[in-house]
Amino acid sequence: MTVGALSSKIDYLENGVTLAYAAPFRFLSGALQATRVLADGTVVPLVEGVDFTVSGGETDAGGTLTLLSTIAGSRLRIRRKTARAQSTAYSVSDRFPAESHENALDRSMMVDQEQDDKIGDLNERSLVVPDGEIAQPLPAKADRALKYLFFDADGNPLATAAVVDLVLNEVIGRPVGSTDMGASPGSILSNNGSALQWFLELEAALSAILAGGVSFDLPDEADGDPIPPPGSRLPYLSAGVLKIA
Repeated sequence: MTVGALSSKIDYLENGVTLAYAAPFRFLSGALQATRVLADGTVVPLVEGVDFTVSGGETDAGGTLTLLSTIAGSRLRIRRKTARAQSTAYSVSDRFPAESHENALDRSMMVDQEQDDKIGDLNERSLVVPDGEIAQPLPAKADRALKYLFFDADGNPLATAAVVDLVLNEVIGRPVGSTDMGASPGSILSNNGSALQWFLELEAALSAILAGGVSFDLPDEADGDPIPPPGSRLPYLSAGVLKIA
């Protein structure tokens, strides 16, 4: 027997009527797994003999997984997971056990295919950097709790208390990633607003700060203070308006 170059998983959208679904790849007894993803994203593991039955699987034509019940709109994923075991034994002076040897090779190939599919799934669901780059580790759990993921000028990840903090840190000249404003996520900017809404809220926050909510020692043209040179990206006040040189 051979093992075809086939994927070891397949997805279906349940319609509330169909119960029998093809598993179009070879699988060993007890090696089929199934999960159901509900409309709200909840993943429900299904149990063979309780939620579904299996038939076939001896060839590359595969077999059939039959549900005992169905939920319309759910996504059914059928996956093969071959037991990671090597049970083939060779006895001294016996004839070469061709059939057992081939079955062991087939099992190993099925495991390899499953690992390839698993790696592919992880790549699809993960943030990855391009080839040639090395991903830097995320901040520790305690440092990133209740904070936003941001990237510094070198593209490395950092955690910051709020997006508005980064803007204000730039304005007042503090290091990127400082949490001097002490704002928790969502206290100034909405968690799920549109980009436009975020900028509107940021504008309101800056206006409130300049109106006296927080005091910064910035050069002020009205007071005759020296104004930062053009291109320095330093902040100053002009007629009560915050500007960047």
